[in-house]
Amino acid sequence: MFYLDAIFPDPAAVFSFSPKPLQAVKDDALVVLDTNALLVPYRTDPASLKAIETTYRNLTEGGRLFVPAQVAREFASNRPNLLRELYQQIGTRYVSVEGTAHYPLMGELKEYKELKTIEKTLISNAESQRKAVSSLLQAVRQWNWDDPVSAMYQRLFGAEVVVTPTLDREAVVTEFERRKKNKIPPGYKDAGAGDLLIWLTVLELAESKQRDLIFVSGDEKADWWYRSEGALYPRYELVDEYRRRSGGRTLHIVRLGRLLEVMGADAAVVEDVRQQEAVAVVTPKRSPGHWGHTAEAAVYTWLSQFGTVFTDENAVLYFGPSRGQRRTLEVKLLADPNVAINKLRDSLEAARRSAGTHLVVMVAGSVNRADTCVRAMTEWLKSVTQTEPLNLLVLTGHAKHGVFEPIKMIWPRDVERTDETLWASRFSS
Repeated sequence: MFYLDAIFPDPAAVFSFSPKPLQAVKDDALVVLDTNALLVPYRTDPASLKAIETTYRNLTEGGRLFVPAQVAREFASNRPNLLRELYQQIGTRYVSVEGTAHYPLMGELKEYKELKTIEKTLISNAESQRKAVSSLLQAVRQWNWDDPVSAMYQRLFGAEVVVTPTLDREAVVTEFERRKKNKIPPGYKDAGAGDLLIWLTVLELAESKQRDLIFVSGDEKADWWYRSEGALYPRYELVDEYRRRSGGRTLHIVRLGRLLEVMGADAAVVEDVRQQEAVAVVTPKRSPGHWGHTAEAAVYTWLSQFGTVFTDENAVLYFGPSRGQRRTLEVKLLADPNVAINKLRDSLEAARRSAGTHLVVMVAGSVNRADTCVRAMTEWLKSVTQTEPLNLLVLTGHAKHGVFEPIKMIWPRDVERTDETLWASRFSS
């Protein structure tokens, strides 16, 4: 009945406390890294990785950077999945070229001779490409947990950076159950106590250091943030709890891209990291070993140029365009024409029954499979005579090399163009 008393024991501070702006605390605040922030560099380019290392080094030399022990353990658990995904993406890049044309009757034609010459060059180049891919895969296999990201952390994160809090396990279990029962952030939406362990580490730093703190995290669940088509504000319960434990100091929660920005990183680096974070925030539903995992991530990356992919507090996936209303988002995998038609039929029926607006992206693992499925669905649509759901967009494409390439907006049926101006206008409608 009186659980709010425990959450806000100092009600006067609700009105009297004014958190300091990020720019005002950035030069002196402690910086604590979450697991997702440690994983983002696996998707960035070398320039971004170098900038991240420079930023972290400056913070460690100033005694301001910390990694909770729980974060280190979660990183060790999740790192193999990202390396496996990278290996699989490289493995899909093998190029195959059939043998040269063999039409003896055309042997004297100039055009036929030109074709034979070009095809010989293609075969030679394809063989060189396959050897290069094999060499790259071998280089990845030879990593002994010293991949570029792990090696950077080995150089930066000594024992003084990794923080192991002093915790009583039974007390943690009791606290986890209390927060879950009363929906006290963070971690009440999780099955395990990982987020709570990280938060308790932050609070221990608050008590021991009595300084402002920047928590670098891409976690945008409702038990960390107030949400409105994406993260809006950190939960006030967290801000107030940190204030009480730190002696009146300020807590900020930011993504890695924002940290790099306020620390003076190059604009191109900030943009690269933000694009990768847009993918990392929403975890694909398929397991990392499934090709659909890469396909989903590719779709999220492509959509990020037009808006934001996010989940609400009920884990419903949405796409919020830069202009226009949000749509539920579903990524469907195309295996063969019959399955593709069934999935399109299901999407149309679901849209007819729903009052919301929806975006379905149907993606194949290869260009040929995508083309075959799109032709089959286009032909099937000619027989559809029911009332057209105007609240649905169905986009098709492929993600052969871990990069989504759109083919056609198959619904509404009047769409013929496939340029990015079309995507932007359709998403905003």
